[in-house]
Amino acid sequence: MSADRRSRGAAVAAVVASFLLLGIGTATSWAAEGTVIVALDVRGAQSIETATIVSRSGLVVGAPVDPAAVREAVKAVYRMGYFDDVSIEQEPTAGGVRVTIVVAERPVLAEVRYEGYDGVGLDKLKEQVTLAEKTFVDLRAVSAAAAKLQQYYLGEGYADARVIPVTKAAGPGTVSVTFLIEEGGRSKIREVAFEGNQQVRAKRLRKAISTKRYFWLTSWFSSAGIYKQADLDQDVERLRDFYLNEGYVQVQ
Repeated sequence: MSADRRSRGAAVAAVVASFLLLGIGTATSWAAEGTVIVALDVRGAQSIETATIVSRSGLVVGAPVDPAAVREAVKAVYRMGYFDDVSIEQEPTAGGVRVTIVVAERPVLAEVRYEGYDGVGLDKLKEQVTLAEKTFVDLRAVSAAAAKLQQYYLGEGYADARVIPVTKAAGPGTVSVTFLIEEGGRSKIREVAFEGNQQVRAKRLRKAISTKRYFWLTSWFSSAGIYKQADLDQDVERLRDFYLNEGYVQVQ
């Protein structure tokens, strides 16, 4: 390869890799093969030390340019869990290229709050959420936590419950997360009926399951009579076991 051609190749400065939330970007160009990395920098880090990021990247001053190593460096830095975006840039300089690892730090979670809850206790809500204060937070994890809370409410009989996550800046590099909860009413069981039970009376079947009809005098202080899909699924298995024990081996 001629010196002129090598010079033209080294003169191209571009973003060579990007590991965004949507995936890995495609390298557009890189220095000519064999060009040496003469300097390694980091841009955008606020809380994480430059030496830590460079060490995790695996890139080394004095090593020749290797696009595969660059792609692996982007992945390795992103896997640290502190950044929403990681990319690598190059700049031609005397004797080779200066490589810069560009990062966008995730915000630190300052506070988690819950508003609008009533029928479910705060301790129960906190058990569903794994977000930890004073740690870097992935906003996708916030959405996942809201979905888990809503699923928990559904399991507790709140079919119309909604959980909306609200993220606000709490200071430089920090955010607070508030889960706004609209519980709605609990779904009440008005009747427990059976179909197809020609040989076994419904009264016996009701005794075999935990699902009961809602009764205002007793159900207000317990979950009896509240529709819960998990309980219903278990009752299906209880009925199957009941019939098998009665000798109905082909029950469905």
